Amino acid sequence: TQLAALNTTQVAGLSSSNVQALSTTQVRALTTTQIKSLTTTSIGAFDETQTAALTTTQVTALTATQLTSLDADDVAEFTTTQIGALQNTQLMALTSTNMANLAETQIAAISAVGVKVLSTTNLAALAETQLAALTTTHIASLTTSQLQALNETKFAAFSETQIGALTTSQISSISETNLSALEATQVAALSTTQLQRLTTAQI
Repeated sequence: TQLAALNTTQVAGLSSSNVQALSTTQVRALTTTQIKSLTTTSIGAFDETQTAALTTTQVTALTATQLTSLDADDVAEFTTTQIGALQNTQLMALTSTNMANLAETQIAAISAVGVKVLSTTNLAALAETQLAALTTTHIASLTTSQLQALNETKFAAFSETQIGALTTSQISSISETNLSALEATQVAALSTTQLQRLTTAQI
């Protein structure tokens, strides 16, 4: 097709109106090299239908610059499947603003390994409702540094099920302040094994 014949310079020269005129079939026909060549303005010009048309292969081809340039509306257009396809390097490139713009369903779609590579700043940027969307697998994958980056309000936003999913190593790293912020029902969700790993300072 004519679109497939465009070189990277020509793709980079496409205007927002050019991009918006592409059909979903044409969007899916873009090669990964062409996807990488799109300007941040062009990527942001995709409407919801066009964004949803991107294959997971195309999504994984997006550069860090392209991803971090997306605003709240752009981020919201990604499907959970597309979010789940993001590579660790792409997730690591996201800004705290990008993370804060993700819906709860999108947060839940990130792989456990993907959650583990999030910076402490990005994890701490998540709202209580977003943190509540983390699965028990996500919770168990969090590093001690990530857990320690959460203030007492955000740590206390974890459900009883999430609290029960914390590993013994994670339990030992939680600050006294965060532990004291837990409600009685959350404390009751701790297993005997978890309780045994609490230090005297934490108790």
